[in-house]
Amino acid sequence: MASAPFYTSEIPAVFKNQILIPTDDKSHRFLLGPMGDCDPTWLINAETDRIPFRQAKPTVSAWKHTFRSWPSKLNGYRTWHKRIAAVKQVHWDDIGIGQCITLSLADTKKNEPLMSAASYFWSSTLNAFMFKQGPMTPTLIDIKVLTGLDIDSEINPFSLLINSSHKLKTKKIGGWSGYISEHMEQGSVSEREHVAFLTLWLERFVFCGSTCGPTTNCQHLAQALVSKKQIPLSRYLLGAVYRLLHIATQDLMLKQTVAHGGPWWFIQLWLTIYTNTMADRPPLSDSRFPSKYADHEDPRNRRCISYGEAASVYPGADQSADDMATWFIHFFTGPPSAKMDMFVYTSDRDFELPDDLQLSLINDDMESRELFMIGLTPCLLPVGIFQGRSTSLSYEFYTPMTAARQCGLGQLPISLHLHKLLESRGTVPSALVMNKAMEIELPNLGDCDRLHLNAFVHINFQTWWQEWAAHIFHRSARFYVTELIQGISPQVPDEPIPSVSNSGRKIFYAQAIAPSGSTILESIIGLTAPKVATLLQGPMPKENPKRKAPAKGKSQKASKKAKTDDQADAEELDPSLEEFLEEQVMEEEIDAAAADAHEEENPSGETTQEPSAEAAEIPPADDQDDAPQPKRTRHAVRKAAVSSALKERTQSVPLPRTKKTTLQRRERAKARLRTPSPSPPPSPTVSPRAPSRSPHRPTPSPTMSTKQRKADASTTDAPTQNLADMFSFDIGQFLDDEDKELPSTARAPISDDLKNRLTDIANRLESSLEYLVEDCTSIRVRVQEIQDELPEDLMEVLTPAIFLEQYRFKLNKAKERLAERRERDQLESALSASKAQVNADKTKLDELAVEPIVLKHKLEELRRLEAELVSKLESTRREIQEAEAGIAASPKAIEDQMAKLKASAKYLATLSKSLKPIPGTMADDAQAIEDV
Repeated sequence: MASAPFYTSEIPAVFKNQILIPTDDKSHRFLLGPMGDCDPTWLINAETDRIPFRQAKPTVSAWKHTFRSWPSKLNGYRTWHKRIAAVKQVHWDDIGIGQCITLSLADTKKNEPLMSAASYFWSSTLNAFMFKQGPMTPTLIDIKVLTGLDIDSEINPFSLLINSSHKLKTKKIGGWSGYISEHMEQGSVSEREHVAFLTLWLERFVFCGSTCGPTTNCQHLAQALVSKKQIPLSRYLLGAVYRLLHIATQDLMLKQTVAHGGPWWFIQLWLTIYTNTMADRPPLSDSRFPSKYADHEDPRNRRCISYGEAASVYPGADQSADDMATWFIHFFTGPPSAKMDMFVYTSDRDFELPDDLQLSLINDDMESRELFMIGLTPCLLPVGIFQGRSTSLSYEFYTPMTAARQCGLGQLPISLHLHKLLESRGTVPSALVMNKAMEIELPNLGDCDRLHLNAFVHINFQTWWQEWAAHIFHRSARFYVTELIQGISPQVPDEPIPSVSNSGRKIFYAQAIAPSGSTILESIIGLTAPKVATLLQGPMPKENPKRKAPAKGKSQKASKKAKTDDQADAEELDPSLEEFLEEQVMEEEIDAAAADAHEEENPSGETTQEPSAEAAEIPPADDQDDAPQPKRTRHAVRKAAVSSALKERTQSVPLPRTKKTTLQRRERAKARLRTPSPSPPPSPTVSPRAPSRSPHRPTPSPTMSTKQRKADASTTDAPTQNLADMFSFDIGQFLDDEDKELPSTARAPISDDLKNRLTDIANRLESSLEYLVEDCTSIRVRVQEIQDELPEDLMEVLTPAIFLEQYRFKLNKAKERLAERRERDQLESALSASKAQVNADKTKLDELAVEPIVLKHKLEELRRLEAELVSKLESTRREIQEAEAGIAASPKAIEDQMAKLKASAKYLATLSKSLKPIPGTMADDAQAIEDV
């Protein structure tokens, strides 16, 4: 029984990021991953309007000068090929180019309408043709099967950095025919002639440069092939194919003429294979390929031994509007069967080449299996292998999972894995950067013991593609072929384009062409991916050996590094902590302003007294300027500083605050938070040089100025040092016993009354925190009453506790955040439950959507089984009738047999009676006769 065309089981999360994803039906079928998002909205928005036919209708005029570099028949080439192949065929087969060189003898005819029509469906982001039946693209497996080129060798950009050892003449020699006459030698084949031949083959028959004449662009590559270097030419060819189609689609969208040369021959070869059943063509196995013969010899043909040879000899077609319209409609509406054109290499037993990749032997031949796995692995394809002045290296993304059915695997929603790792089509400045790019991270291959190749799709892809195709192919094909078919009227769609996706997200097509109409806008997919310059962890320095870099480069690097660290620090700050640090910074600025103002008014450090009433009297207005200004208290200075700081923050024009300034201020605030609470400051009415004789000590302030802290720290008594610690020897032996006694550090005892007051304060501090931050006056009054009796260290501990009002705002904010977090947790729980319900409903909807398809397939199976059972029932009924007839005829048969038996017995009795006894024996009678 054939495998089901749909796979409906859910993909486990552990397999979604693998390349090979197993199925659970024990059929050895695999899906090709990694699996993408089941919601195609992001692709619908980003890529729908970037398909060329949605921007420009197909026209013949856009393809007038496109195929000028087509590898047509070249005089003298067959003779030269026969000469070189007689000596170097084994060399070519060893490095994997022999099969592809043989294809150059086919003289393939152009099928211009086929290539032109297909190009309108190319997506430059996905690197795939977006046909109605689903995405399709040339793969490395196609390259290997059609051309036999090497796909398993690793790309080494440094292997092509070689100097040309032979000078080849390419100018003023009469084109390629003159090139052959110039470089074809007589006698043995030299290395120079071999390099010249491969240079012609690469430029003329493989990459098909736009120059249409002899060049040495490929000479260094030909020299590497002559040296038997393992060059994965297949990857370079596929990269050139992708870049050619990208450039062509850019011209089509801008409604310009496509005039770029390149490997169009391989695009036609690939399209011919996959559209073979859409045209009236003979089977591939019936094709005949030209044999090796010289130009002056009679042509001879032989059986095709590869898919590439069979496809290369199919007849072509000149450009025409009718043929282009026919092919466009085929691609737009899809073939009659979506399965027949997907997996085409099912009859590889009819062809001998390539001998190292036989898909029918993939489970038995290890080499075929390894090459097949290489063809399934995403990678970067190099673009540009020449060393010419105008050549720039680049790359293309290879994502074979866009065309899983072409490989005989299951199709999943597309995942653009490589677009997240590196920018698309970046310019590579050197071989070193290219080598780094080739080391990009790839997904895991997965485990596979046996493979059953059979094209099928997952139900998620079915719904995924149906939704996207409804946008791409919204209009009818007649709307787009009005430029090709005269007199046809475009059909307007009956229904509007959906504005909301199936997932409920809004549909908004991204703009593909700039408003000026002269440039193509970059796709929004992959815009945030790392740039090529980041592969070496920073921009590459320019080489300038004549001049040294300035010394300030080091300081610039250091500042950049510091800036990076500051940014990381800023990103880690909690919003609540940031708000608190801002308050601390504001308070520090006020303290500093107050200290500065106080020092300006009292620079000599004299005692600041409260102004008397007489001194406070204001003189007449005309004498105010000359009158001495009254000295303000520290409290008044601080109040003025607060007003000044607030006024500057609210009324002045704010200067741009840089991250560096903000972070420096935050660091100062953090340092203040980490600094232990200092002892309370002395009264502002007491001079530091003349301590007050009053026993009263004022209530300490919760904040201090920075300069005051430094003064307190400098005047703090140094800790008492132990006499034994001052010397490296034992000083005790030189002292008397009374001198050895250490100074007493015992603390004065606390009275019971003081203990009771402290207990009362402690009990009051254990009350509700919400009440304390609102009003802590009662505790503060009780501490002020006993502060003269408390030691310094205990007062330092109590000081923050009696000013809890300063934490009111912080506490309220923290409570609000806790309430908001609890509410957010509830919302997240409800959101998770709702999301789970939506997913369950979507799963049920998907099951209901696929149920008609599954039931239809089941109905076909049941009808087939019914037919088999009906046929079996009819044969059983005939057997029953025969048995019944036999039973009915049995008595008569028994009676007839009985009569026959009786007659036989009677006849036997008669014979027995007729038998008379004869005396003697035959020997006696013989003896009697002899005696006579």
